[in-house]
Amino acid sequence: MTSQEVIDVVKRLKPNAYSDEDLLSWISDVDCYIRSNIVKYYGTDVITTEPGITTYSLPPGVRFEDIEYVFFNGRRVDKYNFPLVGINGNGNFININPNQKITVTIHYLIRLPRYRYVEYISKPGEITFGINHIQTSGAEFKNLLTEDLIEISGCTVNTSNNKQAVIKGGTTTQIEFDDNTFTAGAEPGVITIKRILNDNLIVPEPYDKMYKEYLFAMIDFHNREYESYNNNVIMYNNTLEEFAKWYKQRSPIDRYSKIYNIW
Repeated sequence: MTSQEVIDVVKRLKPNAYSDEDLLSWISDVDCYIRSNIVKYYGTDVITTEPGITTYSLPPGVRFEDIEYVFFNGRRVDKYNFPLVGINGNGNFININPNQKITVTIHYLIRLPRYRYVEYISKPGEITFGINHIQTSGAEFKNLLTEDLIEISGCTVNTSNNKQAVIKGGTTTQIEFDDNTFTAGAEPGVITIKRILNDNLIVPEPYDKMYKEYLFAMIDFHNREYESYNNNVIMYNNTLEEFAKWYKQRSPIDRYSKIYNIW
């Protein structure tokens, strides 16, 4: 199931005043929790200590609290035993206090980035199309990434440019696409570029109903419909518990934790 499919179902079953951006944020709450607590992926990094140096940088985006365990000279040490081998840290740094040169392999939790809602709306006359790019003379393009599927609307000079297309690269002022994607020319009006919400969500059937249950609950909460909120939260928690049990029963048991490459 994709994020847009969940949003469409929720809008149909429970009409509400909240934007796609709000609903996507609540979907992110669910998957970020699941990735941090149930369906865990790990990365590794190797640090070779030097006598007299105690503070070392962690990989970009990794914080000390993401580390679950280390191999200290080949011996596994879990987080709660870090003080016994002189390891602590904060933020993007780890402190290791050996008196000799040793190897420390850290195993850290890879957290799921929140799903991105991107809607770029130009001012009149700022957008020019090439056959393989869109260029702006106004505000920069932000949060659009290579391989994002976007939808372009608002073109009046070349209406065939109102379409969906996949981004292949670019800069903050120019987005690039495959050759012959567009008809070249400037557009005098307001152009809207919106990222298609095609994120594949983590939880499979039949447990994927938890996304709808959580969104129903959050809509009720913000509408101050607390009795309905409580009912939906109970259903969400029950489905989450069922999924956690199912995943645990069917996942490989490896006390050293399997390492996945998901970059």
